[in-house]
Amino acid sequence: MKAYFQKNKLLLLFSSILILIFVIGGIYSRFMTNQITFHQYKDLFVGTTNLVEYTPEEEVDSTVLGPDTSLVRSFKAYVGQEHKGYIYVVETKGRMKGLQIAYAIDLATDQVVGVKVMQSKETPEYFSRLTPEFFNQFVNYDLFVVTISIDTTAGATVSSDAFRVALQYARMQYMKDTDFALPTKLVEVNSVRYNTDFATLGSNPIIVNITDLSTNKTMDVSVSGVFNFIQVLTPGMPTPSVDALLEMKNDLSLNYLSYSRVYAVSFDSDSLQLVVRTRGYAGNITFTFVLNAEKTAIVSTASIQSVESYEDGGYSNHGSVPGLETYLLNRYLNNQSIDTTAGATGTFNGMTRLFTYLDLIFSGNGGQ
Repeated sequence: MKAYFQKNKLLLLFSSILILIFVIGGIYSRFMTNQITFHQYKDLFVGTTNLVEYTPEEEVDSTVLGPDTSLVRSFKAYVGQEHKGYIYVVETKGRMKGLQIAYAIDLATDQVVGVKVMQSKETPEYFSRLTPEFFNQFVNYDLFVVTISIDTTAGATVSSDAFRVALQYARMQYMKDTDFALPTKLVEVNSVRYNTDFATLGSNPIIVNITDLSTNKTMDVSVSGVFNFIQVLTPGMPTPSVDALLEMKNDLSLNYLSYSRVYAVSFDSDSLQLVVRTRGYAGNITFTFVLNAEKTAIVSTASIQSVESYEDGGYSNHGSVPGLETYLLNRYLNNQSIDTTAGATGTFNGMTRLFTYLDLIFSGNGGQ
């Protein structure tokens, strides 16, 4: 054996050096990987000094929110020796699959304190519309709400709604990792309808029937076109708590979004001017109509305010904005067929919603 070592000492020495290089290289590689990971996520928690990646003892069922939503990575965030919170990287689907969003949740407050897109296959043209204001709504977002809701961005509605789905999943995982529990439901939304009484149309555009679960009282309340509470309509009923009204708004935003896409802004009984707002592709389209004395039809259109952008779709033959809106409105007023406008689908959908709404309030004129 001694002779063997003497004979092969250079080979053995070289092999030992290689092994040492591989060991050191592996340690360095893991160190650099951890450093890269740390720098990717450290800004989500102010003052974070260490991140520990872990596998949750119990993961949320990846099919709960659809087959395209699942947990990708999870970390515990530390400041010194203090466990400050969790970071969850959730993959979900926007317009495309593979959108990965990281949410940092503070243990002390049960609030989201940071959000970051880690991977995106979304169309840059649409995804770039998610402004800093959009991301800011997640900072200090309180998870102690019955229904998670966010303000979506026009032109990137599908992509922005993916953030709500991912946050909902992150909260579900947070509940499994901690003793956090959801609040008790405060209000039940029973039904939603448009107000068709022109006497109160402008002041109470949308009517919601709710049950205040704290008092077990059912009542009608009115809300604005963006679901802000206006007043209780049922005589003798007390106004629900602020938290109940916020929960109602979140429920409406999530489950009754179509009512916010077209609604009456105001009605002047003296001038007979009705202002209606509908959502197109690029934003809101606002119409001011003059009605007949019976309030059953449009006499003239006083103004159309639009920020649509359909000219590049080949519809410049209708003139500049609001040329297409005017064209479709004239066909509606003359009882002509309204065919789908390929290439300007968002504008077309907004206009057809408007026409359906006008038919409803004209035919239903006379009561809430």
